[in-house]
Amino acid sequence: MDISIFGLGYVGAVSLACLARDGHHVVGVDIDRAKLDLIAAGRTPLSRRHGQADAGRRRSGRAEVTTDIRDAIMRSELSLICVGTPSAPNGSQDQSAMLRLAEDVGSSLKYKSAPHTIVFRSTLVPGTVEDVLLPLLEQGSGKRAGSISCLLPAGVPARRLVDPRLRQAAVHDRRRARSSGGDKLRALFGHLPCEFRVTSIRAAEMVKYCCNNFHALKITFANETARICEAMDVDPFEVMDLVCQDRQLNISPAYLKPGFAFGGSCLPKDLRATMHFAKARDVELPMHGALLPSNRAHIDLAIAKVMATASGESA
Repeated sequence: MDISIFGLGYVGAVSLACLARDGHHVVGVDIDRAKLDLIAAGRTPLSRRHGQADAGRRRSGRAEVTTDIRDAIMRSELSLICVGTPSAPNGSQDQSAMLRLAEDVGSSLKYKSAPHTIVFRSTLVPGTVEDVLLPLLEQGSGKRAGSISCLLPAGVPARRLVDPRLRQAAVHDRRRARSSGGDKLRALFGHLPCEFRVTSIRAAEMVKYCCNNFHALKITFANETARICEAMDVDPFEVMDLVCQDRQLNISPAYLKPGFAFGGSCLPKDLRATMHFAKARDVELPMHGALLPSNRAHIDLAIAKVMATASGESA
């Protein structure tokens, strides 16, 4: 397959190397000339511990680099968008590079008659593809999505092109339920030893945040547990090793379905006891301390929904 990759940071550079390894012809596009020179010379722009962007991929003739967006679009059938979406000072997502690229890609597609598949691999706030990027692509190209198939693999770090666990694709195509773009992604990644799941674009955007937030939650939980363990003269590694042995409840889909708040005789009282003996030993557990208030907020929301339903029925 002829592929163009926009943005040659960690995700883009590793994708370029791995896809070239798999026999595809790949054109990498970036505005950083120093980065392009390194790749053109067969050297990785990443630290060695990060990746597989090695010299052999360049010498194979299957990978090249350029700053010319239109040329890359014209010489490829599928584009991977991997530009950065960093945090703005107020915590929002800085989409300026993505918006500029969407305008440039849309303008380039105006001169192309063949269908082209756009794949957004960058992390994007839910709604960005459908509400912002698709209109920019359509406006710039003068075409409607359908001749532009927009897909978004989500929750997949670049290293999982080598060691994958899950691949999800969200397909936007007004022409038919079975998308040619979706077929292309299956052809591109179908050989990898992982599931290929089709989902909505908004779910694909959100799952990337959900996964990263869950990872942050797990790290914080383990570290808070370690703090209270050490204060209680307990080995935290032994405790967490035992916790991870339970594959039926602890390390499993159990308790990970949205629903009503927790209750019963154990969870609230044990959380309160944990907070009490932590406080008695001057151990701060901010995440544990937020669980009961968060649970109460969920109960209040459920009550408000019930009251609104009852009010509607009586009216």
